[in-house]
Parts: sequence; structure tokens; C-alpha cells
Amino acid sequence: HAHKGDLVQARAALEKARAVQPDAPAVQSMQLLLMAQGGEEARAAGLARALLREVARPGIELLNTAYTLGMRTRDWPLALLALERRIEVVPSQAAEAWLRIGHIHADPAAAPDEAKALAAYRAALQAAPEARRPQLLRQVPPAWRDRL
Repeated sequence: HAHKGDLVQARAALEKARAVQPDAPAVQSMQLLLMAQGGEEARAAGLARALLREVARPGIELLNTAYTLGMRTRDWPLALLALERRIEVVPSQAAEAWLRIGHIHADPAAAPDEAKALAAYRAALQAAPEARRPQLLRQVPPAWRDRL
């Protein structure tokens, strides 16, 4: 319902789901989506941050939603926290998460930090299987690629 823009039906579905499994990752993610779509992005970002800090093993839905929310609202600390938790909770996605962390720190309009960008790009290459490293390296901006 939320993806179709029917927030009334989506909220009703959320309340039903919350009554059955209030702490389910999908329920938490749906709550964040509805808050953001309802114009409460700052409140959704605060809740996402709290959930990422409190939930021992956040689900992939929550990680994705928090990252997307952080990027859309330019809340770089939230986006970075979601990526850091992804590395911890889903190690198989560490290379991609490190690459995204590098992009955030390499972007002058985001959270620029040269040392952190280089460290993240290096961690991405180290986390990637050998066969995937050339493809991953092509995703690093040329100005940074030459410094690795």
C-alpha cells in the first residue's frame, strides 16, 4: 500500500502487523517508510538511528530503509551507521557497504574525509573476493582509484 501511495491502507496494515509482531524487522522498516512518506523524515531518521543502535541484529529491510533515508535526507551519519551495521550483520555484503562508505567520504557535498574515503575503498577491495576486485575497483572514482 505504501508503495502505491495509499498511506491510509498502509497505516492500517502496519497497525495489524504491529499487533502481531511489533519488533519484527519488516514492521520496523514499514513504520520508517510511512513516517518518511508522511512528511516526518526527521522523526523517521531519529527512530532509524535508535533502532540501529538498539537492535542486536537489525534485518536487511531496516538496514536498507535506514540507508536510503539517510541518503535521501542527506543525514550522512545515519547512512554511515546503516552501512557499518550492514558490514557487521551481513558480512557477505561488506565490500559493497565499504564502497558506499568510501563514496560518502569522497563526496565533497556529503561527509568529506580523505583518509576515511581511502580506508573505506581499501577495505572494500580487501573484503571482495579476488575475482570481483577488478569490477569493484572500476566503481571507485578515477581520482581515488589511482591513490589505492
